Parts: sequence; C-alpha cells; structure tokens
Amino acid sequence: TIDQYSARLSHLPGVARVDSLTGSYIGGQRLIGPNPGSLRFAGQQGTWLSVVASVEPLSALGEHLVHEVRTSPAPFQVLVSGRSAELVDSKHSVASHLPLALGLIGIITFVVLFLFTGSVVMPLKALVLNLLSLTATFGAMVWIFQEGHLSGLLGFTPVGTLDT
Repeated sequence: TIDQYSARLSHLPGVARVDSLTGSYIGGQRLIGPNPGSLRFAGQQGTWLSVVASVEPLSALGEHLVHEVRTSPAPFQVLVSGRSAELVDSKHSVASHLPLALGLIGIITFVVLFLFTGSVVMPLKALVLNLLSLTATFGAMVWIFQEGHLSGLLGFTPVGTLDT
C-alpha cells in the first residue's frame, strides 16, 4: 500500500521526510495523517510522493539515494524524478552511447582521411594525435578546474569535481 511504501522510503538513509496521499513520514513512522494538503498527491492515473532528501541532490550520496528509491520494493510501478534522478539518467545515457559515438567518429575520420590521402598511415596518425590531444585537454580541465590551479587568475572557486 501507499502507507507502507511511504514509511519504508522514509526509513532509507539520506531521506529527511516523505509526503504522500496518506500523510507525512519520518524515520519509518507516520507523523501526520492524511489532511486536506495531502490531496495534492492524488492524480487521475496514480499518485505521487515527495521524498525530501537530507543529502545534496547533485552529490554521490544523492545519486545513491536515487538508486535506493528505484530499487526499493514497491507494490506498484515507480518512476523517480528530480535533480538527482536527472543527473543519474544523464550520466547513464552518456556512458551507454559514448562507445558508439566514439566508434563512429573514429571510423568516419579514418575513411574520409583515407579517401583524401590514399594512405593508411596518415589516418591512423591523425586518430592517435586526436586521442592524445583530447587526453591533454581533459587533463588540463582537471588540473585547472577540479584541482583549482589558476582559480585566482580565472576567478572561480574549485569544488573538486567536474560534472557531465
């Protein structure tokens, strides 16, 4: 039921409160029963719950909380949204499509350069140098922005991470 599911979610680490059609829950216990404000959680084809996190949404803990909510047993289909879920879904989409994109770029670059030059070595050299150039670019991004070198010169505060 919605009541049991809401109580279970409110007991997850990183959850401050769960609001649902059946009331508000903290630490696995219902604190406030259904009230006129609870009606906002009713929909024509289902209901929705508000899971208020006690962790930063765009952090590793926020991503872990999304995973916990999605894998928590539910008596009905569950869809998760919000900033953390969007980040998790975006990272998954990029990671799952990246090999295909890189493969296509490599093959097309090789074929076009082969057709222009008639050489097999030149396209291979170009691909290797492009790979080295990208590696150096990402290394510079980490050194400057993630580790904070040149932050005084460029006027930013390093946060220790780079997000997609």
